[in-house]
Amino acid sequence: MPRATYLAVVVVTGFFALTSWMLISAHGASHAAAAAGDALASGDSSGFVFAPIADQFGGWVNSVLPVLLATSLFAGILTFHNSANRYLFSLGRDGQLPAGLCRLNTRHAPGSRAASRPRSPSRSSSPSPWPARTRCCTSSPGSAASPSSR
Repeated sequence: MPRATYLAVVVVTGFFALTSWMLISAHGASHAAAAAGDALASGDSSGFVFAPIADQFGGWVNSVLPVLLATSLFAGILTFHNSANRYLFSLGRDGQLPAGLCRLNTRHAPGSRAASRPRSPSRSSSPSPWPARTRCCTSSPGSAASPSSR
């Protein structure tokens, strides 16, 4: 039973509900839709979220909130990138994608091969920078490798 997954869904749903309730309460239940429409019409939809916060805490948050937003967007993009690399690594390890995706880097971190850019045709004849001993899958494709062989 994936308890961590269920817990993550509950926590994210609770956070979304809390922030939505706070925004609706800040604008007023009868004025929230009009405030959202005004923010979209003005071309600055961030004002719907940032304006009530600035009203509560002062104007200094107008310079802090965009930085917090940018760092959270960067964290989301980084998380997406890392999870995609993990999936490609796992599919390469299982033999469903090219085995080159399941190679480890020098620090034995998976997914670095999946994240790297493809080689140019002129470099394809050069030897691989990845030693053969760093391969994560020593078993045949489709069969599960034992933890000692990884």
